[in-house]
Amino acid sequence: MSFFENTRKPTGFGGKLMVLMMNVGHRALSGWGLRFLKIAPDAKVLDCGCGGGANIRALLKKCPKGIVKGIDYSAVSAEQARKRNADAIQAGRCAVWQGSVEQIIFASGWFDAVTAFETVYFWPGLVPCFREVYRVLKPDGTFLICNECGGDIPGDEKWTQRISGMRIYKDTQLKAALEEAGFRDVQIYKHKRDWLCVLARNTGKVLTHNYILKEVWGSALASDTPSLRVFMATLRKKIEKDPSAPRYIQTHIGVGYRMIRQ
Repeated sequence: MSFFENTRKPTGFGGKLMVLMMNVGHRALSGWGLRFLKIAPDAKVLDCGCGGGANIRALLKKCPKGIVKGIDYSAVSAEQARKRNADAIQAGRCAVWQGSVEQIIFASGWFDAVTAFETVYFWPGLVPCFREVYRVLKPDGTFLICNECGGDIPGDEKWTQRISGMRIYKDTQLKAALEEAGFRDVQIYKHKRDWLCVLARNTGKVLTHNYILKEVWGSALASDTPSLRVFMATLRKKIEKDPSAPRYIQTHIGVGYRMIRQ
């Protein structure tokens, strides 16, 4: 296996060396990308493809009262990320799991933000993976993608020749995939070095009955759902010009409600 294959899935001694190199080599890119991520001090953040854990460390500093979790499908990466953030793990502010973005192990609607640094090149199908990110984000949550290769320089293709399974995406391709997965408010930032940062939000996400009951009333009992429906009907009468043709709160039968921005 070529040494550069370790950028896709670090394994063995070569993988450990690559993870250390990436922690240092991607520092400037990550610092630039994180400037665009606005999160609260107590935010819950997931770093997908967390590598050696340097970005987890940076995110812990960015939300000093929050929780940062990481996933990576490389056992070597997960191990190194745990070592780098051992103090935060012991303090209960961090957890790192070996796993895939195809089936993110965390609960729906749990994270305020999800980040992906130098990793979507290797994701097995953008739209299905983006839908998983969408699922674990809270309503109005933010998804940040940061790539060193923006696809605008012909020389970028040398990496796809060296590393099997790597695909470099242009900003338009990422935007289209994000919107197909349900994201909105897609913002694109470019650096003179061909770096690319894409921010997207899951504005307009359907809020399930359980989510509303738990977040607003502190209960998620199925028996409370009829009361929730009565409450939403009353709310509609107060804020909608015509409650029978709502403009602000849409019902998704059997699922929940979608809040519409005007």
